[in-house]
Amino acid sequence: WMPREVLFCFGCGYTSLALFGALRAKGWTVHATCRTEGKQRRLRECGLPAHLFSPADGICLDAAGREALAASAAVLSTIPPADE
Repeated sequence: WMPREVLFCFGCGYTSLALFGALRAKGWTVHATCRTEGKQRRLRECGLPAHLFSPADGICLDAAGREALAASAAVLSTIPPADE
């Protein structure tokens, strides 16, 4: 038996999308956050579980996002620092 690898990524941009493709090809499950419903829909259409997350806009992870995060073996953040 081999444990299933799960990555949760805060932020889903150009660089992380390339990483996601490589990891998924190796059997990883990848979850990611995005800030808009439009991007969430596009990512899900490509088979990537996407969760809305934008603290600056008052959007926190929903129950499904929190569950995916808790089940992850690895966490990556590609979110840029917030403007002060």
